[in-house]
Amino acid sequence: MSDKPKNLTSIPDANDEQWKDNLVRAVNYLLDSESLNTPIIGVGSPEGVVTANITQRYMDSSGGASSVMYIKQTGSGNTGWILI
Repeated sequence: MSDKPKNLTSIPDANDEQWKDNLVRAVNYLLDSESLNTPIIGVGSPEGVVTANITQRYMDSSGGASSVMYIKQTGSGNTGWILI
């Protein structure tokens, strides 16, 4: 995964090489598949089963109308999933 870009607080001169480097890193980060947050698709609840980063989405392909999409809200392991 690309390095997370630094915060850009202003638009500097277009010839500023550091600014150009940060812009390229930001675009690469946004184009990375994980940062686009493509949902993980599985069967059943991800809680205690699927390890992911916060903000990751998970779609339960066997779920009914009220239990289809989850989002990873807390933690770094396989817990912290909430039904949305």
